[in-house]
Amino acid sequence: MPASGRWRAPEDGTVRDSRGMTRTLTGDMAGASADCEFAVKWTKEGNERADFIASREAWIAALKTGKIPFDEDALLKLRGG
Repeated sequence: MPASGRWRAPEDGTVRDSRGMTRTLTGDMAGASADCEFAVKWTKEGNERADFIASREAWIAALKTGKIPFDEDALLKLRGG
């Protein structure tokens, strides 16, 4: 991720969702939670993917307690494996 203070977060929920996963894996739980919250809001505005919304809301709850919300099996599924 760029170190520049001028960098702005993308306004695309799919990008923010991916960045949220990266932030989780690097230990930035607060940043991950913020990205997941953005992705949920962005997805709700499109009125789609109730399964995605439910899973990310569960992730957000876990992140706010400092826990990693997914395991290796979940990561494998997300990668299409």
